[in-house]
Amino acid sequence: MKKYILIVLLFTGSILVQAQNPPMLLSFEVNRFQNELLVTWEIESGNLCTGLKVEHSSDSINFTSIYEYPGICGSSSANERYSFSHKNPNANARNYYRINLNTNGVSAILGITFIKLEESGYALFPMPIESGSKLYFSNENNGTADIAIFNSSGAVVLNLEGLKTNELSLDKINLPLGVYHFKIMVADRKIEGKFIVVK
Repeated sequence: MKKYILIVLLFTGSILVQAQNPPMLLSFEVNRFQNELLVTWEIESGNLCTGLKVEHSSDSINFTSIYEYPGICGSSSANERYSFSHKNPNANARNYYRINLNTNGVSAILGITFIKLEESGYALFPMPIESGSKLYFSNENNGTADIAIFNSSGAVVLNLEGLKTNELSLDKINLPLGVYHFKIMVADRKIEGKFIVVK
């Protein structure tokens, strides 16, 4: 008599499935604009929808509607581009977005870390400075930025010119312990501040 052993495997992990955008959604992006997040999307010509929603989440699972486009969206003759400015995203945290096209499907989920800039035009996150810390600064028009970092004696320890960015990764600079001052020139604007490296 043959004996059979039944093996039952329990899978307790999680599987992340990358959602695809509905075919009618040509593009979907989330970008920083000043101290807000700008959500933009484009619907391919020949497609119409009855309303849509921009949905937001802080955990990529539970979404709430933050904007509702009323009426008919899309066009039978041309691609249609839309945008929505999220004026109060979660500060210094990850924000997740998706486009809900109702009966036409739901877009992929996009995540972006939003660092709120202070009135002085910059933010350091996380603080105190650690591996992964970045210096974020105002550069709304993606202009050319020149960055200089000085030690407590006033000596230049880093000088970068002609950057097309609005952030600088501090962990790649490998600074010793101490107090540092920085100066950023963007167009005709000067942004100044300081930070401390403690470990």
